[in-house]
Amino acid sequence: QQESRAEREPVGMGNLTQSLQAIHRLQGSLGAAVVDVSTGTCLAVIGGRTFDLEAQSAFYAAFLHAKARIVADIGKQSGIEDIIITSSD
Repeated sequence: QQESRAEREPVGMGNLTQSLQAIHRLQGSLGAAVVDVSTGTCLAVIGGRTFDLEAQSAFYAAFLHAKARIVADIGKQSGIEDIIITSSD
């Protein structure tokens, strides 16, 4: 039985760092993060000099949990189409 490439080469921090750097090089990118959505913990982050990317990541994880509760409470199977969050900052 032949093992897949993913099984032979586990994802390491080098690959994660390279991926974040590639995302951050995209035009208009202010930063990028990999977040454990269950806890809101930033696993890796790049950029975000003008704002606290780790705090924003924790906020967004909490937002996703709230959205999931709302969808469950209203019983809408197709999900929510649009949610707008604005900030004066």
